[in-house]
Amino acid sequence: MGLAAAVSGRPARETAVVLVTVLVGQTILGWHNDIVDRQRDKAHGLTGKPVAMGRLTTDTLWYAVLVAALLLVPLAITTGIKAGCLYLASVAVGLLGNVVLRTGFFSWWSWAVSFALLPAYLSFGGWGGQAEGNPPETSIVVLAALLGIGVHFMRAVWGLVADHEDGWTYLPLRLGLKTRRHPPARALDALHRRHRRAARGDGRQGRPQPLTGPRPGAARAIRDR
Repeated sequence: MGLAAAVSGRPARETAVVLVTVLVGQTILGWHNDIVDRQRDKAHGLTGKPVAMGRLTTDTLWYAVLVAALLLVPLAITTGIKAGCLYLASVAVGLLGNVVLRTGFFSWWSWAVSFALLPAYLSFGGWGGQAEGNPPETSIVVLAALLGIGVHFMRAVWGLVADHEDGWTYLPLRLGLKTRRHPPARALDALHRRHRRAARGDGRQGRPQPLTGPRPGAARAIRDR
């Protein structure tokens, strides 16, 4: 988003505000996702998840989400009330998508809607709370929504095996199961399973092999030479 603001000719200060605003918003979405998925992440032995691994409590992370949200509001409206409200709506849709219709066919809805709101955030934005720009073109909004769906598919790839085991039926998983017989899909499935075994500590790759002594009769064969 910061790059998009810069390419569209926005001043450096506006570009910086957009970049920081989006970073804070994405951080909130990531933290909230970790809270929602803490039990699943723990059950599947995923590493890099402080809450699931017990290094952070959910109360601590909820507090961090609240502080970040209080920071996000003034950041968002810095480039205009309308633009700020549109970006806050985008984040709210993302948060809702973490818990609503996430496991079924319509899992893509929140990605499409939240991304579709981003062009309006840039288009209506300016400098100052009263700044107002022009509405974005419909084609740009549609392309942004499709981009969001594409990002959803890309993000889903690394969790397809675990999600399938949990009984999820979202669109990326359905398509993945239909193409499972193709060699690339089988290779990807094997990669997922190996990654999960390594995360759980069950994989044999990288384990030191046990030391064994000489085979029976080896010393006698040496002496007889």
